[in-house]
Amino acid sequence: MSNLRFTKHAVEAIQRPASGQVIYRDTQLRGFGLRVGTKSKVYIAEGQVNGRTCRTSIGRADVFCPDVARKLALAALSEMAMGRNPNEVKRREKLTLEQAFEVFFKARDSLAPQTVDHYRRAMNLYLFDWRSKPLAEITRQMVLVRHQRIAKQHGKATANNAMRQLRSVYNFTAAAHDEDARGFDQDRCRLLPQVEPPRRRARRQGRPGRYPADADPGGAAGHQSDPTEHHRDRHRPRRHLRNLLAAVLAHGDGGGRFRPGAKT
Repeated sequence: MSNLRFTKHAVEAIQRPASGQVIYRDTQLRGFGLRVGTKSKVYIAEGQVNGRTCRTSIGRADVFCPDVARKLALAALSEMAMGRNPNEVKRREKLTLEQAFEVFFKARDSLAPQTVDHYRRAMNLYLFDWRSKPLAEITRQMVLVRHQRIAKQHGKATANNAMRQLRSVYNFTAAAHDEDARGFDQDRCRLLPQVEPPRRRARRQGRPGRYPADADPGGAAGHQSDPTEHHRDRHRPRRHLRNLLAAVLAHGDGGGRFRPGAKT
């Protein structure tokens, strides 16, 4: 391992080893290096991510000049200093939709087989041409256009279900790979309102206080709702059923006089 200031002439003068690899360090930027192998020279950046050593490739020395590679290395080292692994970002950007679905299924192993079949059906029927596309390349506009096309061909309910399943997989992948890093944006699959399921209206809450005091000119003015009255009203059907059953049993025992609440 040698230290030198990377310049175009200095990098070109480095001889390739007969076997193995040799790492050279830049004296101008700490963490910036050059990995020299038997066939290639590749710039690298090496730093610490959450207490662990992380090394990532910047690019070939015959493609990038030292000054450009140094700037890219500085950006990668900055990501490491914030706790982000550039290698994870690269893998994430290459993660295809089909691979994301499989990772989702493995992580959610408690999903019912029928639910998994519904997810696979959505991917294979309505998103089949996206299966090999990197998930990070699927844009919000693409999602909206695809939703409109599915709705036109198969109905809005089918389109909503397909996009809802895509959103579940996308948001799961973003959360699993640190949504603040590059490559994923959780808002990307947050669709327009018409994609969302319609909201149900809130159910009415009982009768007490339902009408205003001046709505009944026949004497309802000044009426206040009584919680105890509402409580008694809730049990009226139950008491009526109990009394009816008692009457039937009493009649079956010989037509005796019905006495509410009497034991039979």
